[in-house]
Amino acid sequence: MRAEWSGGFDSLYPLSSRMNPPPDVKFHAAYRLLTWHPQGVLDSDMLNAIIAFIEYKEQDMEEPFNRFTDLSHVTAIDLDFEFVVRASMHRRKASAGNKPVKSAIYSTTSNSTHLSKVHSILNKYTPLEVAVFSDLASSAEWLGVQQEILLT
Repeated sequence: MRAEWSGGFDSLYPLSSRMNPPPDVKFHAAYRLLTWHPQGVLDSDMLNAIIAFIEYKEQDMEEPFNRFTDLSHVTAIDLDFEFVVRASMHRRKASAGNKPVKSAIYSTTSNSTHLSKVHSILNKYTPLEVAVFSDLASSAEWLGVQQEILLT
């Protein structure tokens, strides 16, 4: 069954509390970089959780931070095009007025690349600059960090 959009993210977490990161997320404070290495089936629950956590961190942090998503360990994607469009439009709206940040997506399959490129296109001309890469070295170079940082 395909994931359906669950609506907004406002009620997923209270901004006044501490929120634990989803599995496979690490914040590298020295590099102002959040890395996410999802594994298994990428579905709406996983995407909702990472979006909520990113928005929590955006409110919690004084300075903006870049993001890196490694989709190489995703075995299947249970998201449809409409869900990706709605989630991307939500992030587009949520990033309005923020300082610019980079979001690098490392993708190794045609399906994940296609959906990542949709997200990238829908966030053009916003503070959220999304780029899709097929190799880690290019992702690291674009983010201005060593490749090893992206693997931890």
